[in-house]
Amino acid sequence: MFEDSEEEGEGWEECEEDQEDTQVTCLFCSHNFSSAEDTFTHCRIEHNLDLIQWSRQHQVDCIQYIKIINFIRLKVGLLLYEVMEK
Repeated sequence: MFEDSEEEGEGWEECEEDQEDTQVTCLFCSHNFSSAEDTFTHCRIEHNLDLIQWSRQHQVDCIQYIKIINFIRLKVGLLLYEVMEK
C-alpha cells in the first residue's frame, strides 16, 4: 500500500496518538474502558468470555477476529432492540 516505509510509520504514529483518547465499550453491556485490555478483562470476569483465549484456541486470524467482534456487536444490539420494543 505504501511505497516508502517511512510513510507507513508516520501513519501508525497517527493511529497510536488517537488511541490515547479512545473509549472501548464492552461487547455485552454499556461499560466503557480506556483500553481493549481492560475491556477483555471485564468480559472475562463479568461475562465469562475470554476472547483472547478463545481466539488462540481456535487459531483465529485478524480478519476472523474482527468478524467475530462485529457479529457479537450486531447480535447484542439486535437483542437489546428487541427487549426495548417489548
